[in-house]
Amino acid sequence: MSQAEFDRQFTTDKPVICNFHGYPETIKSILWQYADNPQRFTVRGYIESGSTTTPFDMHVRNQTSRYHLVMEIARRAEQTGRLNTEDAQRIINKYQAKIDENTAYIKVHGVDLSEIDAWIWKT
Repeated sequence: MSQAEFDRQFTTDKPVICNFHGYPETIKSILWQYADNPQRFTVRGYIESGSTTTPFDMHVRNQTSRYHLVMEIARRAEQTGRLNTEDAQRIINKYQAKIDENTAYIKVHGVDLSEIDAWIWKT
């Protein structure tokens, strides 16, 4: 990909969040050769940690869950002045509490909360 195409796809000044199914270093090694400002890229992916658990908890352990993505968007929106600190922290706290609630539930029941397990993307 040319530098011009990379800039067209990812812009030159906006935060970018990548949620990758493999090792984050794979994407980082590609991005860093193009990115003038690599700090604007957040790359999430597989982290070798822990053992077999629920599908959602694997996302939690890898920080790739939909809740982690919302929290990262709130952080980036705050950093770029698109969201005030209070609203960003409210969003982060809300979704961290959901993660914590599900983690506690897993320890007792061995499965995710039904609101997570039965969740369906609505179009």
